[in-house]
Amino acid sequence: MRQIRLARTDEASSVLELIERSFRGRDFYAEMRAYSEHEVIALISEGSILVAESAGALLGCIHIALRPDVTRLKLLAVSDCQRRSGVGTQLLETAERLTANISCAFVHVAVFSLHPDILSFFRGRGYTPFLIERFPSTEQSSLLHFVWMSKQLENYPRAF
Repeated sequence: MRQIRLARTDEASSVLELIERSFRGRDFYAEMRAYSEHEVIALISEGSILVAESAGALLGCIHIALRPDVTRLKLLAVSDCQRRSGVGTQLLETAERLTANISCAFVHVAVFSLHPDILSFFRGRGYTPFLIERFPSTEQSSLLHFVWMSKQLENYPRAF
């Protein structure tokens, strides 16, 4: 049975490996996206990485930065063999519930523009684009962008 829980610091290397495997080979950005085990330990220590686990195996993870005004998500990673099995959706829904529990109405996520499949994943779960941000300047990145997407959680009054 699959469960979602907070990552433990003794799992930092496994979480980092999951993140790296998930993004490796997708594009040149994967090579630039370098997290150290120390950085992952710091995020885990803050209680901000959720993992999906089944029978002791890590299936996916997500970093969640809970704030009262807007929660930010990043590093949604799912192991190759678990893609399209509901792991990503389960992680996302858990992050949204945690957000609602602190009375925060908005969730934001930045998606790399070269990933239409990930953009579609979030669109299919109620996220809408609200900002296009140019990727930090490099030789290879002149046409690359982050697409910031937002979702207003239910049970909160509309801000506008």
